[in-house]
Amino acid sequence: MTWRLAAVLVAALAAAAAAAPWRPQSEFEALHGVGAAALDGATRVAAELDRSVQDFWQATTPHETREQLAKLLSPALRDRAVILWANKTFATRNFLLRPKNEGLAVALAAARRRGVALPDVAFSHVDDAAGGKSYCVAGPEIPTTVIAKRGGYADCGVLVPNPFFGRRFPKHKKMGDLDSWEAESAGVRAAAAARPLQQRTRRVFWRGKCLPGPERASDRVRKAAAAARRREARKQHRDANAGPRHKRPHASRGEEAKPRHKRPRASRGADPRRRPADRKS
Repeated sequence: MTWRLAAVLVAALAAAAAAAPWRPQSEFEALHGVGAAALDGATRVAAELDRSVQDFWQATTPHETREQLAKLLSPALRDRAVILWANKTFATRNFLLRPKNEGLAVALAAARRRGVALPDVAFSHVDDAAGGKSYCVAGPEIPTTVIAKRGGYADCGVLVPNPFFGRRFPKHKKMGDLDSWEAESAGVRAAAAARPLQQRTRRVFWRGKCLPGPERASDRVRKAAAAARRREARKQHRDANAGPRHKRPHASRGEEAKPRHKRPRASRGADPRRRPADRKS
C-alpha cells in the first residue's frame, strides 16, 4: 500500500467519522429527546440517573420492601449488597475485601463527613469495570449500581463513580476519599488552565495498560477473598470443635502458692549429657 492510498483511506475515514453523529450523543437523544445532548453536563447526568433508577421496581409497601431485602440478603447477593440506613453504611466483610467496593464505602463516608444526609436505600453493587447487561443478576427487582456500561446507555444498572481515582492520596486515606480527589482534581484543573489547548502539542497518544502484570487485578482480589473465606471457615471449625480449656488453678487470695519443682541444672564444668548419679564429684 502506497502512502498516497493510505492518505486517501485516512481522509475517507475521517470524513465518515465527522459526518456520523457521536454514538453516545445519538443514544442519549434517543432516550431523552432530540436536543437533550445540548444541555449542560450536570443536567444530562441527573436526567440519565433518574431514567436508570426508573428501570428498577419501586417498593411501595412494607411487605414489598421486606421481600426485596430478603432477596438482596440471600446467599447469592449478600456479598454485593449495600444498605444505607440512619446515615450509616452496612456491607459484608467479603464485599469490603474488593478494593473498589471498599472505595465506594470510603466515598460514602467522605460524603457524610461533608454533611450529606444519605437516604435510606438498599442496592446491589457491581465493581467490574467491563460493564455489561448480565451484571444485574437479580433482575429489575433489586436496584443495581455499576461503574461502567460498555454497551451504552441501554446496559443495566445505575452508573456511580469508579472510586479508582486520586494517585497521590495520603497513606492514611484510601481509594475513594473525596477530599483527596478534590485536591487531585484541583491540581489537574490548575495545570490545564496554565496551558490552554492552543499551546499544546497536537499529538495522539496511548494511555497505557491499566493492569501491572499478566494476572488481572480482579483475579488477585478473588484469590485474596477466597483465602480469607477459608481462614474464617477454619477458625469457625476450630471454635466449634474445641473443648473446654483447662487452665492451671491459681492460688486464691490468702493461700500460699505451692512451689514449682525445677529440674536440677548441671554444675559448671560438668557434662550435661550425664545423669546426676553418673557425674564424678
